[in-house]
Amino acid sequence: MKKFMVKWEVTSFNINDDEIKRYVDLPEEAENLETLLDDLEEGKHEGYYTPEVHLDGIEEGDIIIEYVVIYEGSKPSYDHNEVWRDPDFKD
Repeated sequence: MKKFMVKWEVTSFNINDDEIKRYVDLPEEAENLETLLDDLEEGKHEGYYTPEVHLDGIEEGDIIIEYVVIYEGSKPSYDHNEVWRDPDFKD
């Protein structure tokens, strides 16, 4: 199994319905990148992944989660081991 670090974007909404985006990096393991992407997509829709529980101040209500960047290895080295990026994600 290979080790990866997944950057999750967690979008929530405050009382004024303003969109609030926060990010958390969480470790994952998979045979390869393709398998990880399949697992993330399927698990996201089935509620298997809950990155919001790792962030303080997320209130109950509508929450949208998206995986936006995947790094190879157990610790992200932000300038050289990125292996996948959502084309819509700008940091």
